[in-house]
Amino acid sequence: KRQEMVHYYAEKMRIDEEVLWEEVRRIRKLQRVRRGKKKDQIQVALAQKTQASFAERSRPVEEELIRIMLIYWDAVSFVFSFMEVSDFFNEDLQLIAAVLFEFYTNQVRPEPEELIHYFTDAQIAEFVSRVVLSEAQQAGITQDYRRWAADCLAKLQRLMLDLKIEEVREQLKLREASGGDPSEFLEAWRNLQDQRRRIRAENFLPDLAG
Repeated sequence: KRQEMVHYYAEKMRIDEEVLWEEVRRIRKLQRVRRGKKKDQIQVALAQKTQASFAERSRPVEEELIRIMLIYWDAVSFVFSFMEVSDFFNEDLQLIAAVLFEFYTNQVRPEPEELIHYFTDAQIAEFVSRVVLSEAQQAGITQDYRRWAADCLAKLQRLMLDLKIEEVREQLKLREASGGDPSEFLEAWRNLQDQRRRIRAENFLPDLAG
């Protein structure tokens, strides 16, 4: 049908049919580019939305991990056996984690006052000071820091998977809306859900897992 239309308009406009076909191809290419840009914009907006959601939900958990490491020095090696400094999403907490990791890798156990002086930002310094000078005194030695940290690590891992699940869910909706085959996203969604169900604090405590 398109061929008939091109032939008709080429005759009507008295131009070479190939010239008109070239224009049709140019327009179709432009439309594909525009659709691609729109899809990219949707993906960027989706990523920003999910990252903002993750940042909001993960901060209390990350803060708890930092608190544990500030109170129990032995917890530093435990936490960093599962995480890297860059895994902390919040920039302020990542800065504290970086300082703790630096002390840990240099095999230096800082005094509380020494640790506080490493931070020039007022809010960060206030948080560190409150934890090491007040909360640490109240914590005592009865708290099982490994179990406490493991609970946080499990929560953080679930939140990370929630982020991926949300992204896949949105991609699934887009694929269905465009009339495409959503099977790959359905499979990915099921796999992520299955992974999430298997996350337990005991996974970070080999002596208790099983």
